[in-house]
This record gives sequence, structure tokens and C-alpha cells, in this order.
Amino acid sequence: MLESAGSFAFPLIWNLARGGAPADVRFRRACGMAIDRGAIVRRLLDGNGQPGNPGFLPPGHPFHAPVEQYAFDSPAAERLLEEAGYRRPRDGGPRRGPGGERLSFRLLPGNSPVPPFLDLLVGSLRAVGVELRPQAVDLPTLFGRLRKGADDIALSLYPGPGGSAPNADPDTMRTFYSSRVKGRLQGAQGWVDGEFDRLAELHLATSAVAERRRLFARMQQIVAREVPALPLLYPTLFNLSRKQAFDQWYYTPGGFAGGLPGVFNKQALVTGRKTGLSPRRPA
Repeated sequence: MLESAGSFAFPLIWNLARGGAPADVRFRRACGMAIDRGAIVRRLLDGNGQPGNPGFLPPGHPFHAPVEQYAFDSPAAERLLEEAGYRRPRDGGPRRGPGGERLSFRLLPGNSPVPPFLDLLVGSLRAVGVELRPQAVDLPTLFGRLRKGADDIALSLYPGPGGSAPNADPDTMRTFYSSRVKGRLQGAQGWVDGEFDRLAELHLATSAVAERRRLFARMQQIVAREVPALPLLYPTLFNLSRKQAFDQWYYTPGGFAGGLPGVFNKQALVTGRKTGLSPRRPA
């Protein structure tokens, strides 16, 4: 059995371009503290995964850097929402912002299948006074709406079209977060940070590993501080094979076909052998 950690993520993406509470970093941080990402992994994956990291890169990634995690703390989330001016009404419904707007948002998840932790997510935010109204759609519709910004909050599957696995080259952070990347099907929406954009471009011209590590550590700190998107979990992927037929399948680094993780690769298919990865020598 083969396994791969950090190949997929389920990011919660706020549409900052629409303004309102999602454009308020205090609201986004409070949501991060209201969601028990560890419980999602324990209860629904039986531990076969990792809680999402606000810095985007999964634990174990060679460029992973420690950042603020927004540990699960519902009372702290409620205090932060109160301090930001989001008050609970007497009728017990969703909180209301300083202008009287209800903290009630349409949530777009994919429907193939609907993420099994959706009820936990909705319930966790309801507990602190934030209402999510799920509208599950097929993946082409989800990515189309993400590209157009036709959503309040989206629960995406990453990588999707044009993405790269979170455990691949850390340049995936640039393609997901930088405001200079145009036409992507998923990524941060309406978020612009001049320092992040500058560092994301600088790394493209940097080859020294130590310097790239420094740049990406700072980039992770920025996205964790601003949380324009919050990865909720990284499920561990498994693949079964018959070693009698071939004993060297492996997950292709960075994935294939736009970043999708999998064990299929030409190296395994052209060896002409049942064992090892060395090509068959011509007779």
C-alpha cells in the first residue's frame, strides 16, 4: 500500500472583493478559531490526514514554516467577533455587523461528492453566530463561479484545474495567493498584499535553496496573518497495488495533469520489468 500526505487540501475561501465581514481580517480569524480542524481529521478521517495549516503548505513540506494556527477556541472566537462589532441579536439568529448586515453567507461546496465534514463546518460557525447556507454545485460550476467571483464563501478542492499539489513545489503559494496571477480557476479572491506579491515574484528569480526558504517562510507568515483562505484539512491518499505485477509504484512528485496526485507515471510503465525502475536494456 502506498500513501501520500498533503497531496490534497480543502481550502475555505472568502470572497474579499464583495466587502462586508469576509473582507474583515478579524472575522476571518474568528472563523479560523471556531472550526475544530483537528476534530475533522479525527472524526471523519479516522486520523488519516492532517489538520489544515493557515500558512497553506502542509506539515512535512520541506519549506513548511511555523505560523499562527488559530487553535480551536469558540469562546475566543466569540470575543473577537464582539470586539469587531458583530453583535448577537436577541432573537438568537446570526450576528449582525456594525451596519446591521446579517452574518449569513452562501457557501459553495462541490457536490461530487459533498465534503463529509460540511455539517461540522456549518455547525461550528453557527455556534459563534455565523450562518452558512450551503449550495452544493458540480465542480465545473464551482470553479467557474470562483473565477468570476460569483460567491460569498467557497469550499474548494485543491488542486483542481490549473493547480499544483500543496506538497509539491512551494510556487503553488504564488499561483494560489498572488493578486498578479490572472485567470486562475481557484485561489484567494479579492486579496491584495504588496509584500506577498513582491516576494512571490522575487522567488521566481531565486535559485539558492536557503534564500527561497526564507522567502517562503515570510510568505507563509503573511497568509497566516491575513487568512484570505483557510485550508481545513489535508487527507492522506492511499493506493493499493499487486507487487507481483510491479513493485515500484510511487506518487508522482507534484502530481500530473495539472497537479493531480497519483501513482501513474511513465517511468513505471516503460521499465519492461516487474521490479525496480531501471529501463530494460535492449537485447
